[in-house]
Amino acid sequence: MTVLSRNRVRFRRGYQKLDKKNIKLLWLALLVGILAGLTSSFFRWLLIKLEQLRVSYVTNIHGEALPWLWLFILTFMAIFLALFLSKKWAPEISGSGIQEVEGALDGFWKLRWKAVIPLKFISSIFSLGSGMLLGREGPTIQMGAHVGQMVKDWFEESDEKNNALISTGASAGLAGAFNAPLSGVIFVMEEMNEHFKFNFFSVAAIMIGAGTSDSIVRLLLGNKPIINMHVFSFENLNWIWLFAVLGALLSFVGFLFNYFVIKSLDLFKKFKFHFVWIALLLGAIITAFSFYSMDFVGAGYET
Repeated sequence: MTVLSRNRVRFRRGYQKLDKKNIKLLWLALLVGILAGLTSSFFRWLLIKLEQLRVSYVTNIHGEALPWLWLFILTFMAIFLALFLSKKWAPEISGSGIQEVEGALDGFWKLRWKAVIPLKFISSIFSLGSGMLLGREGPTIQMGAHVGQMVKDWFEESDEKNNALISTGASAGLAGAFNAPLSGVIFVMEEMNEHFKFNFFSVAAIMIGAGTSDSIVRLLLGNKPIINMHVFSFENLNWIWLFAVLGALLSFVGFLFNYFVIKSLDLFKKFKFHFVWIALLLGAIITAFSFYSMDFVGAGYET
């Protein structure tokens, strides 16, 4: 028997000893990564086109009142439709959706992927495309998690695989949002550490999902970084301590930002404004900010 033949026999014996259920999980994670990557790619492509259209429209307005009125009407309609979908059809698509994903990981409820994936996609396109100060990571995480639930239902897998496949989808969604597979893996292991069930195969699954999603997005949208970072060189390290000060300052700013976001959400729940009035208010604010500077609207990835 040749060396190659002996290696083949050894590989087959080793493969037969493996847990076939967990091996299947890794193949399902690959499928989740592909589908989440395709979803993220189309989502990002549409947002890029809408942002380019909005910037081009505002840039070509030369102080005329009527174009600004049309901008307000279109912005209001986009926000109104996004709020309408969340209020009337799927309340779980409001916000980032991460809390809903964490609840599903704990087994409190099942993800309604048939409704949430299309409605979250459409509502997020409307809200983000209107120029609201939102990021695309929340929607891609939630849609990716629902893709994991969808794959689980397609293949009629047992509920014990829910946690791993939903986590894989969330990891793949974040990886697809920023071309950052490591961020997707770390997000699940840190942000969802109290909900994610750690074992060798579940960790391998989220790594496969994140890497596959990132590869799909890079293949379809290009390999350029989302945020261009400058590389700075230091002749000496005498001033490196300033980065620690900067980190402390930014953490304090982040704390204040989260605090006021939570308080504002509580305020809106307390007064129970009708979503039509909310859409009118936000449409007016975004139009006013656009009039002053386009840097004040949108997620700010380009700036």
